[in-house]
Order: sequence, then structure tokens, then C-alpha cells
Amino acid sequence: MSRWQCYAALAALVVMAGLVELSSGHATRYPEVDVPAWREKLRSGEGVPPFQSYHIHVLFVSNQNDSISEALDFRKKFMDHFKLTDDHPCNDTRHQGRLCMYPYDTESGTDDSPFVTSEWGMFLPL
Repeated sequence: MSRWQCYAALAALVVMAGLVELSSGHATRYPEVDVPAWREKLRSGEGVPPFQSYHIHVLFVSNQNDSISEALDFRKKFMDHFKLTDDHPCNDTRHQGRLCMYPYDTESGTDDSPFVTSEWGMFLPL
């Protein structure tokens, strides 16, 4: 790798780190969690609330057929393994109370997605 390629890679890393810093995630709302009480515990250093679920997203390149094929094949295998169907998808980003799949996006940059590339995702309760 040439010196200029190293500089370009470093510059890209700095830009990506900046974008990660500027981006924000979202918490899943749980009715039984007293958010003000946990905020106070966080401020006083007493700890953080326990994780109750995850959102897992698989991102893939929307204009590369191999990438799309592999990502959707992985999605199908995941769904088959856990006996999931598209008949009962996750209905929003809040707590679902069950393992479910979000409708997938094969177009990058759609208005309802925070991702800049195609993705499929799932809700995983603990």
C-alpha cells in the first residue's frame, strides 16, 4: 500500500468515526422500566439498566447481485432455523415480546431507514 493510500484510508477512518459520533441510536421503550430512576442511577454511577432486547441488522450492497443473494440467503436460513415467516413481521421499533423479522429493504437510502445501504433486521428479546 502506498503512502497516499494509507493517508486515504486514515482519512476515511476519521470520517467514519465522526459519522458514528454524530449518529444516534434509539432505545426500545419498556413500560416497566422507570426511566427517570435509571437516569438518576446513571448520573450517580450506580449502574445501567439491564439489556432486555437487541435489534440486529444485516447490511448488504444494494447494487451487487452477489451481496443481495448472500444476504437474503442468510435471512432465509435464519428464518428457517427459528421457524419464522414474513406473515407476522415486527410492527415497529418498540418491544415486540417475540423474535420477529423486520421487512427488508433492497433499496438503499429509503426514507424510512437509518441505513445508507440495503439491510434486513430482526428483533431479539432476551
